[in-house]
Amino acid sequence: MTHHIMFDARFCSGKPHGIARVTHKLLEHLLPKSPHCRFTVLISNDHLKNKLPAQPSLRFIKANAKPYSIAEQWELPRIIRREKPDIFHSASFTMPLFSPAPVIVTIFDLIPVLFPKFFPLRYRIYYRIMVRRFCKRAEKIFTSSDNSRTDLMNLYGVPAEKIKVIHCAASDNREPSHTKKPNGTPYIMYMGNTMHHKNFFRAVEAFVLFKQRYTEQPVTLKVVGIPHAFYDSSRIKGTPCVDIIENVSDPQLYELMAHASVFFFPSLYEGFGLPPLEAMNLGTPVVASCTSSLPETLSDAYLPADPYNPREMADALYSVMTDSALRESLIKKGRLHALNYSWNTAAEKVIELYKEILQWHE
Repeated sequence: MTHHIMFDARFCSGKPHGIARVTHKLLEHLLPKSPHCRFTVLISNDHLKNKLPAQPSLRFIKANAKPYSIAEQWELPRIIRREKPDIFHSASFTMPLFSPAPVIVTIFDLIPVLFPKFFPLRYRIYYRIMVRRFCKRAEKIFTSSDNSRTDLMNLYGVPAEKIKVIHCAASDNREPSHTKKPNGTPYIMYMGNTMHHKNFFRAVEAFVLFKQRYTEQPVTLKVVGIPHAFYDSSRIKGTPCVDIIENVSDPQLYELMAHASVFFFPSLYEGFGLPPLEAMNLGTPVVASCTSSLPETLSDAYLPADPYNPREMADALYSVMTDSALRESLIKKGRLHALNYSWNTAAEKVIELYKEILQWHE
């Protein structure tokens, strides 16, 4: 018997962000492992359609309603009634409240709840009202760490048995396309947007403190990401050796990661922490926060630092740049640790979740 899965991937519109990467990799590995399922994927444009190979069990439907809009609460139930899927799987923290099919909703983190003053009012209201309702109405909640599961239980009162933790994974590619280190100034790489919880300005402050101490050779800070609407460029104006890089392709991103002297990830809160895991996979030593899900995801394969303490972060960067034994240990541990995570394993666990829900509704 063939089961019909409707997968909401409207978030994969071409913009480089974590949800889009996870959605693409998950679908890429789900499809070949699901011979008894056919997938209808909701998209907002052709970006994802062009990235996945065509196959008989896969079709795409363009949805007009934007994610997180009021309009989706009307359009999505209409599509579900027309297409009659056995399961509706949302790849982000939104779903139709009145779905004719059982729903899996994805909630990777509760950042707007934990850091409310740094988000627009409409976003805070959405999280306070809608996400709480999603937690109640969804058949299952898919999250990516035990830390996020605990947050869902504590902040929204979600029963533990309703939450399925399925870890993300690094890219299958463990080598950049050009393995030789490029000539030029060594650099520390920061990846992320400039939203408050990413801790960008403290990262720059830590880098400045590091530069004051590290005099062995010139070093730059390469900031890879998209500035957020609240980004105030005047706060780093005049800071030397900070290079902001926007709109990089995936191959360019992996090149930058692989050739960095250190991957620096000082985030205040992460639902999982995929970027430092990607860096580990490519053999780059990682300095990252000791908060939220990062100790769980990265284990003992990174050098932790207090993200609220720029001096401590600067000292950690200095240690990795000057202590060759520490550096080699982090590289070795990081590569081995990244192997603990697999998109194949993640896809298999999602299939188990589908089977569990389908059995309930037989």
